[in-house]
Amino acid sequence: MQKRHLLMTGKLTRILVSLGVLILSGTALAQTPNMELTGVYNPNNVMGGVYDSPYWLNINGVETLAICDDFTTDISVGQTWSASQYSLSDVSTAGLQKFNTTPVNGQTLAPTWLVGTTTLTIRQEYAAAALLAEDLFANLNSSTAGNSALVGEYSYAIWTIFDPSAISGYNGQIDLTTQGVIANLRTQAFDDVLRGASATISIYTPTPFSASQEFLVVTTPEASAMGTLIVDLLGLAGVVFVLRRRLTSRLSN
Repeated sequence: MQKRHLLMTGKLTRILVSLGVLILSGTALAQTPNMELTGVYNPNNVMGGVYDSPYWLNINGVETLAICDDFTTDISVGQTWSASQYSLSDVSTAGLQKFNTTPVNGQTLAPTWLVGTTTLTIRQEYAAAALLAEDLFANLNSSTAGNSALVGEYSYAIWTIFDPSAISGYNGQIDLTTQGVIANLRTQAFDDVLRGASATISIYTPTPFSASQEFLVVTTPEASAMGTLIVDLLGLAGVVFVLRRRLTSRLSN
């Protein structure tokens, strides 16, 4: 799976210049970064009663686009918490990521996925989420028809890795046809992982686990080479909404 260049667009209300620290890796930030949810990337992208990924996080003072992998935790815009930062290599049944097929110390139980005759490890499940997160970004500003729906489908494909019940959306608002697309995206990501495909992410696990959702930040070679990334922050000042099981949309009411 090829990595794709991400071009961030949107209404420019302020420009934030990051000199390297925005390119998040296992050594780029402190082990316990300070986090704040500041908004959604596109309030018009709604599927199944919730806003799609990505979301805006303030991580140690840097506005950053992040992907949520957690469909079950409620948080609100403006909420702050501490997190631990990990890479895929840190994920294991003994690791401290939020989801685990063998929960320890209050982790959330992740389902066991069987692909053919292979039972995926928890690291392979996170690796599949990483590939889907990368593809979500690749389609974020695509001119492809139906792009908004595709971004939502990628969001749900990630969520269903760790919570299969998410496939029906909030209060069952996702139709069976769309559920099939979501399941196919997840299956393809599993197959790609078993074939050796990979994506580079940082995992921001809340401490304690109940403090927030868990988020993924995608690292791209292009951005790493630049060393500086300019972020257009959407004008969401004054918008008040609650992440009800992943940013529940009030538009459906």
